[in-house]
Amino acid sequence: LLSQGRYAEADRELRRAVERAPAPNDDAMLETWLDVHVHLGRLQILIGNYAEAESLLATVWTRSAGVTEQQSLRRRQLAASGLAALREIQARPAESLSYARMSAELAPGAWGAAHRTTLRAYTALGEILFNQGLQEEAETWLQRGSAGLNDAKSYRLLAKIQELRGNKEKAAVLYGLALSAAEQGGSAETLLGTLRARAGFLSRQGEPGAAMSLYERALQQADRLFALSRGVDPAARENKLALLRPIRAAAPQQQAQVGQHRDATHHRSTGEWLIEQQCKEHAQHHLCGDGRDGEQQADLGRAERRDGLAD
Repeated sequence: LLSQGRYAEADRELRRAVERAPAPNDDAMLETWLDVHVHLGRLQILIGNYAEAESLLATVWTRSAGVTEQQSLRRRQLAASGLAALREIQARPAESLSYARMSAELAPGAWGAAHRTTLRAYTALGEILFNQGLQEEAETWLQRGSAGLNDAKSYRLLAKIQELRGNKEKAAVLYGLALSAAEQGGSAETLLGTLRARAGFLSRQGEPGAAMSLYERALQQADRLFALSRGVDPAARENKLALLRPIRAAAPQQQAQVGQHRDATHHRSTGEWLIEQQCKEHAQHHLCGDGRDGEQQADLGRAERRDGLAD
């Protein structure tokens, strides 16, 4: 359910599991209790219910302190990973980096050195380092995370590093690998972020036509996430919509790029028509944004930083 973006259904199932989970009176019960609470907490980040996510993950982190049993240690690592993502969304970079380092440190002992959760912990640390301008260390962790794992986010961030260094050919290969990995597996939000990342790269390389086809797919993916958000807490859903609005607000710029390549008849492109129709369709949901570029870019960054939680 999580990987498909079906968060409302996942929320209902996990809350039922929380109700059934016994009080943690012994180690066996503690393991079950930690398991359902940590997954519910991580789901609340994806939904946009940050206050409950904070409460659940902080409780798991506290209750798992000093544990040595492997299953409980795994829940502690997942709590650290979730708190790192939450602190990043909350613009608390020092705490985010601290939790990400603890997550990466705990992961090998909890899961094994080659486990996908361990490799994802390395990628998450690399992403936070990248966002804080520490590219060299970020690259080291991202390379460790991508070793033996066909991971869209690792490829995507490594592509950004290569592009910033001016290595456009290497960046193009990595963006391609990122999209291929996102299409083969991973969460709905991972695919959305990867489609936008590769489209942006193609646009910067002077290929707006190729970029538009990916932007159209991103819009369709955003629509799907929007539809699947029905049934969650209204306040949490508003947080989710705040992350989707910038995708629509970027439509005018995308239209302008395609407009430069219109034929002499000046017929609208499929991309322009699609954006216009989708904005009309969802106008009642306030999903087309209001042009606040700085806030929109910040929201996009927050959306991309959450997507690994669902994988």
